[in-house]
Amino acid sequence: MAGVARITKEQIWAAAEKLLQEGKSPTLAAVRGVVGGGSYTTI
Repeated sequence: MAGVARITKEQIWAAAEKLLQEGKSPTLAAVRGVVGGGSYTTI
């Protein structure tokens, strides 16, 4: 059974925007690094 997602869509979008503003690609790994965790499936 899957656990409860602790990362919100808003956090994911904010992380992606932050990366774009820094001139970086918002890859799964990069977004995960900014958010501080989470599975690739969740992201």
